[in-house]
Amino acid sequence: MLRALAITERERGSDHLEVAALLYGLVQLYNAQDRYREVETLYRRARSIDEQEAIPEQADAVTILSQVAARYIARGQYPEAEPLLQRALLILEQTEALEHPLAAAVYQNLAELYARQERYAEAESCSLRALALFPQVLSPAHPKMVAMLYRLAQIYSDQKKYAEAEPLFQRVLALMQERLGAGHLRVALLTSELAQIYKAQGRYEEAEPLMKRVLTITEAEQELGLDPLTVATILSDLALLCLLQGKEAEGLAFSQRALGLDRTDPLALFKHALEQGGAASSDVLNSRRRTVD
Repeated sequence: MLRALAITERERGSDHLEVAALLYGLVQLYNAQDRYREVETLYRRARSIDEQEAIPEQADAVTILSQVAARYIARGQYPEAEPLLQRALLILEQTEALEHPLAAAVYQNLAELYARQERYAEAESCSLRALALFPQVLSPAHPKMVAMLYRLAQIYSDQKKYAEAEPLFQRVLALMQERLGAGHLRVALLTSELAQIYKAQGRYEEAEPLMKRVLTITEAEQELGLDPLTVATILSDLALLCLLQGKEAEGLAFSQRALGLDRTDPLALFKHALEQGGAASSDVLNSRRRTVD
C-alpha cells in the first residue's frame, strides 16, 4: 500500500482525494498493528485533504474509499483493497449509517473481494447485506440489482449450495431475457450456468434442453465471429449429458460434431466428452463475459 501511495502522490499530487483514501487504508492497517503514533499522523493528513475539498467524512469519503477499493479489486490488488473497505464500514458504523443505502456499494465490493479470494462465507454475508440495502434506492430490475443477484448465485454455486443458487440463476435469467432478448450471448451464459446447476445434481433431463438452447444461440453467434471452440465445448457438454442418460447415439453424434470428425473410435469420443464436459461450456462463455451488468 505504501508503494501505491507513492505512485498516486506522484501521478495525482499529494492533496488528491485518492491519496486521502489510501491514507485511510493505512490508518486501518496500522491501527490493527497498534502503531498508534503513525495512525494519528496519517489520519490528520487524510482529514486535512478532505477538509480542503469540503468533504464530510461520513458521506463522500465513504464513496471515495469504496471506489478506490473497487479499482484495486479489478487489478487483483486484494491486500490494498480490504483495509479501504473496512475503513469505509467503520465510518458508517461510527455515524450509525450501516443501514444507509451508501453502505450497499461497500458491501458489494467486499462481497466481490471475498469471492475472488474464495472466502465464500464472508462473500455470502456481504452479498446479502448489499441486497437488503439496494432496494431502498434501486428497482428489482436495475442492472446493479441483477449483477448482485448473479454474483450471489455464483457464490452459492461455488459452495455447492445448489438449492440456493438455482432460484437466483432463474430470476437473473428471466430479467436478462426481458432486457436483452432470448438470443443474446449473455443469456446463453446464464442458461449454461443454470444447466450446470442441474447437472451437478444429476438432473440431466432438465439440463439437456437448456444446453441445446445455448447451442442454438452460440451457433448463431459463430456466424458473427464467435470462436468455434466455444461451440465445440458446448457440443461436448451436450455429448456428456446424453451419454449420462444412456442416449449413446445422440451423445456420439454431438461428440463427432465437437471433434469435427465423421468417423472416430466411440471410446475416444466418450473419453473426450468426459474430459470436456463438467462446467466447460459455462467456463468458456464466462471467459468472454463474467458479469451480467
